[in-house]
Amino acid sequence: MSLARQLLLLQLAVVVIAVVVVGAVAVNTAADRAADEQRERVLSLGEALAASGEVRAALRSDDPSQVLQPLAERVRRTSDVSFVVFMTPGGIRYSHPTPERIGGRFVGTIAPARSGRAFTETMTGTLGPSVRSVVPIRDGSRVAGLVSIGVLEEEISDQLWDQLPGLL
Repeated sequence: MSLARQLLLLQLAVVVIAVVVVGAVAVNTAADRAADEQRERVLSLGEALAASGEVRAALRSDDPSQVLQPLAERVRRTSDVSFVVFMTPGGIRYSHPTPERIGGRFVGTIAPARSGRAFTETMTGTLGPSVRSVVPIRDGSRVAGLVSIGVLEEEISDQLWDQLPGLL
């Protein structure tokens, strides 16, 4: 094989390797950005719901699920999130996308929210791995309940796949 041909093959190999590395970095960066955007979105939505007078009034009622389950489902559908779960400070659900799970215990971390601090996490719950927020619902100075809002990682992945042709 001539020297010119060897140099051409070497150049092609370097270009292919560079394109693959840059493509992998771009996809990884896009995945991280998509997860970060979802974290911000579920946290701000959770904070908005926690500040709602309708939610605080429902928590004071005899049957909070009566108001909170339909509200959670309405918010879930209109906000394009995977779940909206209202719960007691102890983690007992007032709402869930699967109504049979109402009254069960929330799967995930709630301690920071019980002490008054909103946070986000990536956790595997009853619906699967998700990016979620857990926000305290205050009634005066006390934490009267919690709300968790999340997007399944599968849905975030689907969004990334939809963007993949543009990235490439």
